[in-house]
Amino acid sequence: MTATLLAALGDADEDDRLFAAEDLAAEAGPAAIGPLAARLAVEEAPLVRDALIRLLGDLGGAAGAAAVLPLLGSDDVPRRNGAVAVLGRCGAVAVPLMADAWRTATPAARKLLLDAAARLLPADVTPLVRLGLADDDVNVRITAVELAPSTGDAACRAAVEALAAVPGPAMLRDACRAALAGDR
Repeated sequence: MTATLLAALGDADEDDRLFAAEDLAAEAGPAAIGPLAARLAVEEAPLVRDALIRLLGDLGGAAGAAAVLPLLGSDDVPRRNGAVAVLGRCGAVAVPLMADAWRTATPAARKLLLDAAARLLPADVTPLVRLGLADDDVNVRITAVELAPSTGDAACRAAVEALAAVPGPAMLRDACRAALAGDR
């Protein structure tokens, strides 16, 4: 990585930051993930922010997934949505990182982890769906219920059946019924 490109990531000019990010990713490959993620944490320009998220997704792998996980807790909707997209593109390598993040994530971030999981292959997301089905937050449980049939996992189905059998929020019961009806 050239010092010039690294310095240009902090340039006052938005276009210069954008070109520096793209050039750095092209030149350094996965080694650029750290500097791109660091810039993303402070980037305010939507065009550059979106490019940084896209580049992290393009570089992918565990390092790309780890770089965007903190964005799930952001107050900035495009950052959160970008993180979901990147995690979904990283594939199965992201699942253990997502499962680790689950333990300290807010309910909103846990729901976003499941949204990202929906973009992965069903067998890869079974551990996250199981976590979601046991979650305390009703919105997280509903999202997990909606994903459960795609896993083909007997434990997930049993958990959905158990949730459907107990009193609870109508939206959760409806999601359970729909999941069970579609799982036949």
